[in-house]
Amino acid sequence: MASDMRQPVKKGPDATPVLILVSILSSLTSFAFIYYGLNALTANEGAPQGALVFPYVVAGYGLGNIYLLSSAWRKAGDWPATASKLMGLCFLAIFTMETINSGIQGSFELFGILFVVLVLWANWFSIAKVARRDG
Repeated sequence: MASDMRQPVKKGPDATPVLILVSILSSLTSFAFIYYGLNALTANEGAPQGALVFPYVVAGYGLGNIYLLSSAWRKAGDWPATASKLMGLCFLAIFTMETINSGIQGSFELFGILFVVLVLWANWFSIAKVARRDG
C-alpha cells in the first residue's frame, strides 16, 4: 500500500481541478490555524511566556503547511509530503499534551483531538497528492 502512494498521479482532464480543490481546502485550514494562533497571542498579551508557546506552535504549523503546499506545487518530490507528515505528528503530540494538561473533562476534548487528526491527515493528503502529480 505504501508503494501505491508514491506512484505519480495520472494526468488527465480531471486531475488539475481535484488538486486545486484539495490545495484550497488545505490552505483554508492552514489559515484557520494561523488565525487561531494569532488571536490567542493577541488575547494573552500580558500572559507569561509559557502560556504563549501553544499559540506560537499553532500559528507555526499553519505557516509551515502553507510553505510545504507551495513547495509541492513548485517542485514534485517526496520531501514535502514527508515533512508534512513529520510536522503533523509533532503538532498532534503537542496538541494532545496541551489537551491533557488542560484537563480532559469529557468526550468533547476527545472529539477535538479526532477533528485535529482529520485536519492534519487532510493537509498531508493534499500535499502528497500535489507533490506526486505528473509534470
